[in-house]
Amino acid sequence: MANPVATQGKAAVEAEKISDGLSTRGKFNYTHGNHWGADEKALENPWRPDNPGGTITLRLAENTLMHEDVSKYLRGKLLVDSTLHLTYGQGPRGSVRLRKAVASFLTSNFHAREPIGYDQIIITSGVTSAMDALTWSICDDGEGILIPQPLYVGFRLDISQRSRGVIVPVPFQWIDGYSTLDDIFRPEMNRSAFERAYEAAKQSRLNIKAVVLTNPHNPLGRCYPVEAIKEIASFCGRYNLHLISDEIYANSVFTNPSVPGAVPFTSILSIDLEGRLDPRFVHVLYGASKDFCVNGLRLGVLQSKNEGLLGAVTSLSRFTWTPYLIQDAWSGMLDDEDFTSQFFAKNQALIARNYELATSLLHTYGIPYYRGTNAAIFLWVDLREYIGSSRSHDNVDISTLRTTSSDTHIHMEREADIDATCKKNGMSIARGSTFITEEIGWFRLTFTVPPDELIEGIHRLTNSLAEVQQRWRKEN
Repeated sequence: MANPVATQGKAAVEAEKISDGLSTRGKFNYTHGNHWGADEKALENPWRPDNPGGTITLRLAENTLMHEDVSKYLRGKLLVDSTLHLTYGQGPRGSVRLRKAVASFLTSNFHAREPIGYDQIIITSGVTSAMDALTWSICDDGEGILIPQPLYVGFRLDISQRSRGVIVPVPFQWIDGYSTLDDIFRPEMNRSAFERAYEAAKQSRLNIKAVVLTNPHNPLGRCYPVEAIKEIASFCGRYNLHLISDEIYANSVFTNPSVPGAVPFTSILSIDLEGRLDPRFVHVLYGASKDFCVNGLRLGVLQSKNEGLLGAVTSLSRFTWTPYLIQDAWSGMLDDEDFTSQFFAKNQALIARNYELATSLLHTYGIPYYRGTNAAIFLWVDLREYIGSSRSHDNVDISTLRTTSSDTHIHMEREADIDATCKKNGMSIARGSTFITEEIGWFRLTFTVPPDELIEGIHRLTNSLAEVQQRWRKEN
């Protein structure tokens, strides 16, 4: 397991070379914090049918399939109330209207075991802000949070960038009986993986304070079974750890005919954890960005029964204060149950349609992918054979692509080459190593863009792969 503290220490040394009157953390963030830089240029020139030379972005977790529906709804609902929208309103924690709407929504839609009160809700400017505030409130500088591998790339910033928590990846491939990514969701695998990761952190004198679970999983697009969630909750209870359940894709679950009997989404709010974990140590994150297709509104939710934690996060609320006009936009959607249910049904149907289109194209081009997906908006694309074949035309030994391999630096260079070639050819896809994978060669591809854009994007991907493969053969 890579030592996150050592990694940050090395980065801090590099940051010391900067002499612009910055603090140590300012230097560190200046050197390593501009993670949007690569995307900003591409986003300035997006592909459209009337701009065929634009860039197709399939790396961001964004669903544009329902944008027209949302736009039409909001245009007819947004009215400025000078008393509420142009003043400080009811403070930075969130409007009472939205907090009540969210509490009611979580109670009914997430099938909570008991009614959720609006006093358990804090509104933030996106789940990123909520995760940052949680880390600040739970961890002292340098304390750790366990997250199963592979993990959502944004946590690397949400947890470490400002609040100085340390991500401790939980690996699975070392466990006896591990064979596929499906095993990551098995209860007994999680028991072994978390115990081993916790013990390794302890041996490194890294204090663990929490576990983060993304359910549905990002980047694998699959839901955790109830028994696995209970197993992880029991682990947290044994060591007095907080359990943070990020459920932002809860209503982006779709029917995948190739995964019969797929595990449905089950919120931790609906599970009986009595005797496993103190309910004050269970916290749920949700937001409008994914299920409601409105990343730009920047609306996140923290739900918790922990009064101390809620008080600590509230003390930071002025830094994550979302405009009341925007809060009312989401309140209107949540209050309109007919709109919400119809919206979700249509969105899930469109996600399923695009999934079928994307996978049929990948199949046609001979590009493998993880087939267990039935949730969220991306595919976990398997380019390990391309990475491994960079030095040989023989069949690839997948075990050599693990991050513990002596050839990891070569494989990382090949991964970067694929990424750079795709960008040169006008499309972007997310590199697997940024998700702290156990193997080099996986990429995350977002498929929730208009069909014509998706077709052109995957076409550009295949052309890029052919280009790098030809170049590597010449080199070898």
